[in-house]
Amino acid sequence: MVKMEIGKGIRTFDGKPLPADVTGKPMVIKDVLLHYLGTFNSKNGKSMIEAYQLGVKIAGHADPEIEIENAEFNILKEATQTPVHGALIIGQLNAVIEAAEATKK
Repeated sequence: MVKMEIGKGIRTFDGKPLPADVTGKPMVIKDVLLHYLGTFNSKNGKSMIEAYQLGVKIAGHADPEIEIENAEFNILKEATQTPVHGALIIGQLNAVIEAAEATKK
């Protein structure tokens, strides 16, 4: 099991919350993870289905922290291997993934 802080806000370089959309709602790690899982592409159809199922699980999780299985965490790491965001977001996402890796049981 791995614990991840999915409610952590994405910040600009000067520490201000990064708005996620036109409503001005601040972007959080959960938003970034859902984007990666939703756009994950693999030659292995099973991995894509697992990424979809993990996305549904994360999307429906209201708490700022989630506990996921090691296999789910591996899918998440695979889905985030190809950057689709810039350094500002990738750096913060990587920090959360590394912190989650440290909780692995």
